[in-house]
Amino acid sequence: MLPQLYPRMFFVLYLAWAIPVIFFILNPAYNIPAWPAWLATSVSLVLGLINNKFIAFSIPFIALLSPLAHNGKLFGFLPSEVFIVISFILVVVTFITNKRMIIKLYRGDYLLLGLLIIVLLSYIFSFEYLALMKSLVSWLIIFAVFIISRTYLTVDDIREYFGVLLVAVFFSSLISYIAYLNSMSLNGFMHTDILEKIFYYDTSWYFRATYFYDNLGFILGSCALISLINIFYLSTRKYKILHSFLFIFFISLLLIMSEKTGLVGVVLTAVILLFGSLLKNKITLFSLASSIFGIFFLGGLLLFIFQIISNINHFSLNIESFIQRLCVYSSTIDVLIENPLRFIFVGFGPDYSNLINNSTTLTAKMNCEGTPQGAIDSGYLTFLFEYGMLFVLILLIFFMVHIVRMTYMTSRYNSNKLYIYLIAIIIYINFSAMTDVIGTSKITWIITQIISFLGLLAYNKLKLIEK
Repeated sequence: MLPQLYPRMFFVLYLAWAIPVIFFILNPAYNIPAWPAWLATSVSLVLGLINNKFIAFSIPFIALLSPLAHNGKLFGFLPSEVFIVISFILVVVTFITNKRMIIKLYRGDYLLLGLLIIVLLSYIFSFEYLALMKSLVSWLIIFAVFIISRTYLTVDDIREYFGVLLVAVFFSSLISYIAYLNSMSLNGFMHTDILEKIFYYDTSWYFRATYFYDNLGFILGSCALISLINIFYLSTRKYKILHSFLFIFFISLLLIMSEKTGLVGVVLTAVILLFGSLLKNKITLFSLASSIFGIFFLGGLLLFIFQIISNINHFSLNIESFIQRLCVYSSTIDVLIENPLRFIFVGFGPDYSNLINNSTTLTAKMNCEGTPQGAIDSGYLTFLFEYGMLFVLILLIFFMVHIVRMTYMTSRYNSNKLYIYLIAIIIYINFSAMTDVIGTSKITWIITQIISFLGLLAYNKLKLIEK
């Protein structure tokens, strides 16, 4: 492929996915036409056939924006499912026709294989095969996303991927802002029941912005951190201004979504990165002063944004929901202790806490008032309940190994920002998973892509030069 064609393909990708977003912005409604999202998906597939890398580059858009086609599903499937199936078939055909092509597994990847085996065993020993089939299929799609990303992207494509991710999350944030300004709930956007589709004309009790997926905060906070890192690492003034705007844009949305864990996670991760930079380099009066100023500047900026948003009618930000979650966590642990074999080895089954409604799940989700919550509301406790302690330990070991490896690589490559991105995202996602559910939704597709980069960056030479 001609080198000059490559940047134009990114422009076409962004333009194609801007079309369904613009349709929603101009007419924020539940009955928006599906064809713009299907058109964008078709453009992504064509770009992917021209250059296979764009199959992987398109996944953030596909995952985040395909619900815009919910009024025109193909045999009950959104563009995202159709895209992944076609893409995986393309990967299989590529392997068959190109015998030299292999998926290289790195040391940490074998831990991921262990997680997949536990998921399969958890499904088998759940004895709820029909009820949990949807979750098993979701895990297989997540596996397909990993294979697609590892097959088509190399270590030198990761910088472009994070640029794509910022654009995709910016588009998604625009949709959330527009829906919020029009008092429109996106939680029930894909529900067939008209009662779930609500415009809150009376907003006396309604204050939260929403999105198609409840766990957008995992990606929104990650992109806020990427923009924050770029503010310090990019030398061009116009890009510093651009990423300053993006940082404020993403943080403001976290606030009006009332994503308390995400906000704390961003601040905590930023502080860790600042002090980590201090410890790694020789401490001077200037570096110490710069770090302290950076912390106070970040805190002041967040307080300033909060002060503006808090003037919105009926906005609220409190810790009452966290207190209720603590009671749910206690209930979950009690249920696990009563089932020690499941606690240690295989859990109750994939998405068991959400898909099964029986005495076990109701007891595990009991809050302080003695009534069940909608979910356990903790990524790690949900994993513990559904897949067992062994799964959680392997996952934690995987992340710890790669944080250590990435820290080493930052020294080797003079603090290349890609390593800083991944360290920040790992810390942020793990912190957020303490009180927010990750699940197997399409947000997990993007997290899976980022996880696929850990092996690439940890065990390959980086040729990128900072600009």
